[in-house]
Amino acid sequence: MMGSSEAEVDEALLVAKEGYVFVKPTREWYTKETPKHKVAIKKGFWMGKFEVTQAQWQSVMGNNPSYFKRCSQCPVENVSWDDARSFISELNAQNDGFNYSLPSEAEWEYSARAGTTTVFAFGNSLNSSQANFNAEYPYASTRKKINDMRKRDVIDRTVAVGSYQPNAWGLYDMHGNVSEWCQDIWNPSYKNLPTDGSANLSIGDSNEYVIRGGSWNKFAVDARSANRTSTQQSYSMFSVGFRVVARVKSQNNQKKSNHLIFSSQKDGNQEIYQLSTRTKIMR
Repeated sequence: MMGSSEAEVDEALLVAKEGYVFVKPTREWYTKETPKHKVAIKKGFWMGKFEVTQAQWQSVMGNNPSYFKRCSQCPVENVSWDDARSFISELNAQNDGFNYSLPSEAEWEYSARAGTTTVFAFGNSLNSSQANFNAEYPYASTRKKINDMRKRDVIDRTVAVGSYQPNAWGLYDMHGNVSEWCQDIWNPSYKNLPTDGSANLSIGDSNEYVIRGGSWNKFAVDARSANRTSTQQSYSMFSVGFRVVARVKSQNNQKKSNHLIFSSQKDGNQEIYQLSTRTKIMR
């Protein structure tokens, strides 16, 4: 199942009202997650276990646009949707037997939930020991428990990928660290959107694309599996990065490795870099 029920929207709004001081949350913030509906993903895919790191971006693109530099294993951020697509185009040019892309919104939520129906992959609450978000504003039953720890737990920046526990399918940082671009054009409703797991490429604002997952500076309510938001495809922010999906293009050309890899030429010598360990979704 994908999205939020009306009851889940009500709970998210209640939690948000406790955290937001200078703006008043409205129900419309979360009704874009409704209705809760069934999506049948028909094609299996590999999902990157981690968000794309600064080191990986540097090795492919030759630069590091991140705001939080000097952390090679932190997720690359400050990249637009267009930038992410450029990175993926470079990967596909390697012709290593895989087709790379951003995940569709449905693939992203399916992977984030990892078979769960709870608010988060870890249950119906989220605290600062489980994910990198603005720890002053945890979710649900954890709020009272860490009330006296809030100031101490605020990290206020990205951290190295894999610093927190993975979900049941071995995927890290699906909640928090950086928000993640998806393939889909933004539409503030699920009405008439694909139900086969493919990306929405036609309905809505073609200059605005979906973002998922919450980030280091967002509240826990923004890191819920069902939470969805968007921004302009040309915008870059220090709280937004991405991860990569891969599908086998040719069994004959597939690299026999536990990792997806790509090669780069530097000073005439071929260097091999690890792109990302991967988890097979829908074996």
